[in-house]
Amino acid sequence: VFLTQFEMVAEYNTWDDQARKAQLVCSLKREAEQLIWERGSRGITTWQALVELLRQRYGNDHMVWLNKRRLGQLQRRRGDSIKALAHQVRKLMILSYPGECENLTRMFEHVAIDHFLRALNHPCLAGRVKEREPETLDSAEEIACRLEAAQCFADRSEIRPTPEEV
Repeated sequence: VFLTQFEMVAEYNTWDDQARKAQLVCSLKREAEQLIWERGSRGITTWQALVELLRQRYGNDHMVWLNKRRLGQLQRRRGDSIKALAHQVRKLMILSYPGECENLTRMFEHVAIDHFLRALNHPCLAGRVKEREPETLDSAEEIACRLEAAQCFADRSEIRPTPEEV
């Protein structure tokens, strides 16, 4: 995300490669900043070389497997909202399948929906959402929110004994 945002700013400001390199070097913090002193200013000759070093060390390639595991193990915890869960699924899908989110294919959406329904950690609710055949993660999230709200309302509306009856 950082490099994408940086590239957008660089284009907007019409920076050449030397300006991009200088700005990027000055933008690096903490561990990423260590690359500069490891290589020295002469060891990184171009903007592209610096970006390649950053991608090698912090790029998605070595994190894809870990993010897929996180996605597979994701579970809604007590107190987590459905919206927060859908957000986590969306984020982990993007990190697990880099480049696929731009296409948002039906397959990508269905895989996201399957992960979301499993992560709901509520088989009955997941089944009711699945019955409605959502086409997108957004629609699955909306259906789940509505069904959960309706269930909460129904639970509160049940006839309860009055104090005199107890």
